[in-house]
Amino acid sequence: MKPKRHVPTSNKSDTGRPTFDSADIYELESVKNQVIEDRYKSDNTPFENKAYECMIAEIEEYQMQFVTSHYY
Repeated sequence: MKPKRHVPTSNKSDTGRPTFDSADIYELESVKNQVIEDRYKSDNTPFENKAYECMIAEIEEYQMQFVTSHYY
């Protein structure tokens, strides 16, 4: 008996819109605000501060992709 093969399935929707169309823009804003709060903790190391700054920039870029895609 042959073992069953796992066939990966796509998580893309059939609407033709990018996969990030399901992102909740308000949830992203909430996460970004939490990262901003964590960024200003007094006991952060310089490396942690830099990591928080990068995370904020990535979240903002993701939000921008979502908004512009939705606008198009």
